[in-house]
Amino acid sequence: VELSPLDALRAATLAGAKAIGEGARRGALCAGRQADLVALCIPGGLGRGEDLSAAFGRSLQAFEGRYGSAVAGVWLGGELAESV
Repeated sequence: VELSPLDALRAATLAGAKAIGEGARRGALCAGRQADLVALCIPGGLGRGEDLSAAFGRSLQAFEGRYGSAVAGVWLGGELAESV
């Protein structure tokens, strides 16, 4: 089964949190949830009229095999843990 970039992101975030019993505390940006975030680089920025799914897919393709290079910053529990 092939997932769209946004379906893959959802599976890695909210669906992943639900799978480990943390869906009420993690996995989505909502009031009252812990903020564990990874900011990704979008090569060339967001294009005019480009939707989030297309930009995310383009980022995955651009950094294929070297995803660590795509990370701009990491926040754990709302605190900056790593910045590039």
